[in-house]
Amino acid sequence: MAHPNIDQRRHYVKILLGKGVYIDFKMKLEIGIIFACSHSAITADILALTRNKNLPTPHVSQNMRNKIRQRDGILCQYCGSKSLHKEYVVEHVIPASRGGVARPYNLVIACQSCNSIKGKSVWIPNNIEAITKDYSEWRIYIMELATNHQKII
Repeated sequence: MAHPNIDQRRHYVKILLGKGVYIDFKMKLEIGIIFACSHSAITADILALTRNKNLPTPHVSQNMRNKIRQRDGILCQYCGSKSLHKEYVVEHVIPASRGGVARPYNLVIACQSCNSIKGKSVWIPNNIEAITKDYSEWRIYIMELATNHQKII
């Protein structure tokens, strides 16, 4: 359930951003106390208010999740392990925080372990050729941002 004061919180964040205030972690915590929410909610507000509206949304719809599950099955595209249904996630190859979008060429199935270790870094998925066959510029972008070519255990 959304916070009852979400509109006031976003308005407050928008005013701060409009004044050119850099909202660091400490300030996110302080705003969170004022509006009884987490620092993550403030981060989401900042992303929503500052993202380029001409770009696709970074949020993955249920329909998109289903398409990715059908394409990748239950095979982690980083380490190759097969996971049970609840042990894998649909995740951004290039994270939303780094400009990643919720499109098939930027989404893969990952096991919980790889997803946790990967964090905000960019790894090259095993199926990169298949997922970017019609988007070679995105393949190049992934390769430029990649920090690891494979999972490190």
